[in-house]
Amino acid sequence: MSDYWQVWNFGFKKIFLIIIVFLLSLTLFKTSALATEYDGIWFLGFNVHKDLLSNQKIREIIFQSINRKKISKEIVKSEVMPNSIIPPDMLGSYKSLNLDYDLKTAKETLKSLGFSMNDKRLKNLELLHTDGDITQKIAKAIKKDLSSIGIGIKLVEVKYAEPETWVSELSSGKYHMFLMGYKANPFLSIFIGDTSSKIFHLMDCEKVPLEDKQVLFSSYDDAIKNGFTPDTVNCHPKNTGKTETEALLRPLFYSKGDANFTFYSNINIDNLLDQLAQIDSSMKEEQLKKIQEINKRLSNDLPIIPLFYIEKL
Repeated sequence: MSDYWQVWNFGFKKIFLIIIVFLLSLTLFKTSALATEYDGIWFLGFNVHKDLLSNQKIREIIFQSINRKKISKEIVKSEVMPNSIIPPDMLGSYKSLNLDYDLKTAKETLKSLGFSMNDKRLKNLELLHTDGDITQKIAKAIKKDLSSIGIGIKLVEVKYAEPETWVSELSSGKYHMFLMGYKANPFLSIFIGDTSSKIFHLMDCEKVPLEDKQVLFSSYDDAIKNGFTPDTVNCHPKNTGKTETEALLRPLFYSKGDANFTFYSNINIDNLLDQLAQIDSSMKEEQLKKIQEINKRLSNDLPIIPLFYIEKL
């Protein structure tokens, strides 16, 4: 079983979650030599409302205290070091993470905030993770790195084979940090057409045609061009202009996002994501501006620390 865990659109049917977990498991067997495209991130997430982690400066200090290069090269065996929350080659990606591994600065900043190495406020922070071999190694590496600046981490492990428990624990808000991977929803722009009625539906629509009457379309526009009309009775598919990048960011960082386990809430990010959803898919320059602004704000707020990118299947 793979170490990569993705939580995705929990309102959808369970079969979709099973499919996504299976797809993620396949990434473990791809070699870095073949890695040319990415559509997901694997990260350390913060509960941004939990104790001292509500302080952005503390999150920056933790960023500077984790040897991400060592994790990437020695544990994950990846040569690509994340310098953006958005993976390379996805719309809006650019070097937006300007912090580096810098223990000296981290210690100095921590001291300037009134913390000593023995400060009780820095002890017993809980890090939630699953039991995969790679995940365990990363969790232990983070614990060791943070101990060097006086931050004590208690590791809390959930079995990979118990997804309901994992989701429940993530949603509880009990933990300071967690390790998780997330990929852009591959079903975002796929629609199911009914060859007999010439109507097309969303993938998760309760009313879809029988298998022998199904035809799949890769986009809303594709369905329209082939003479199909949207289902206006059941699921009401719309051409929102969504990009793959939005499919990655919205669940994680929208205030009510399905996978927002950092509990991050920023009205500016919400507005930008809503504006992005209304931009026609042909207006790439306008989409790019919105996504780059989102990337910039997220990189500044640091609700997560990207540790490596997940390969596109």
